[in-house]
Amino acid sequence: MKGVMAIFNLHKELNSFYEERVRLGQARRDRLAEYREACLQRLKEGLEKLARERNKTYQPFIRSIGQGSYPMHTLNQHPRDEYDIDIAVIFEKDDLPTTALEARRRVADALLATGGNFRKKPEARTNAVTVWYGDGAHVDLAVYRRVPGFFSDTLEHAGPEWQHRDPGAVTTWFLRQVEERQPGFWPPVSEGQLRRVVRWVKAFCRSRASWGLPGGMIITALVVELYRANRNRDDVALYETIHAVLERLRISLNVANPVDSSVSLTSKPVIQAQMKALLEKLESAWPELAILEGKDCTRERALRAWRQFFKDGFWSEVAESDGTAGG
Repeated sequence: MKGVMAIFNLHKELNSFYEERVRLGQARRDRLAEYREACLQRLKEGLEKLARERNKTYQPFIRSIGQGSYPMHTLNQHPRDEYDIDIAVIFEKDDLPTTALEARRRVADALLATGGNFRKKPEARTNAVTVWYGDGAHVDLAVYRRVPGFFSDTLEHAGPEWQHRDPGAVTTWFLRQVEERQPGFWPPVSEGQLRRVVRWVKAFCRSRASWGLPGGMIITALVVELYRANRNRDDVALYETIHAVLERLRISLNVANPVDSSVSLTSKPVIQAQMKALLEKLESAWPELAILEGKDCTRERALRAWRQFFKDGFWSEVAESDGTAGG
């Protein structure tokens, strides 16, 4: 991006913020992994129990694939522990009911049959079967069937109707982007700058409880499209990417599926409204953040700018610790 001046250097502080307030951390990841594995085990046991109750034969799923923020390592800390874990469970075509709705209902019934300690009973929703846990986390089980083909098999997702889809495509795409777009050779910044920028922008989007902004997949696709790498500083990469996203949204609010550009992620009216809200929030936040470019920008003002952007007390704590806290 041309025309952006050097900004006040808070690269170190931004990474401390990332580790303390943004990144999920191993303990939380382990807990969510336990929920994932428990759901898969319950599904296996539930299908067996349901088959006995109905005097039928139900085959288990043949494999599972992690989806969404968890395998992409872009799942952020949540103040209310409302974490979303996405898993694709794949069955043989002949081992599921004919209709997508009935396939989802069987999976929901199987989970319910185990009598698990759920916050509310598993629900066969439009695109997945959702399991809610008492601490706020939930697991979405997307149901797939493997359809044999003459040359190769295909996978179909049980959404409103059966639809061809690769459950691992987005994760593969993102991990490749993170690896291939790492800035420079042996750069001073640590590996995974793109992932960190995605997570910082997601942190901004979730920084105010009252905001109704787009979901993580849209934010991720948008940030990857506009990512501005910087081999020396993460705060510059984030700042320039934010500005690029803002300029892009002024031109178009549409975001395409990164693995199928013919499919829009933002075509629904409710999501268009969320995209407009994202543009408005960035428009509102940018003047304060742009203070970072000023030649007269001080450490105190820089800390305040990031504090306003993320709405997080971490930045006030830094200012207090080094004696730069002000009004």
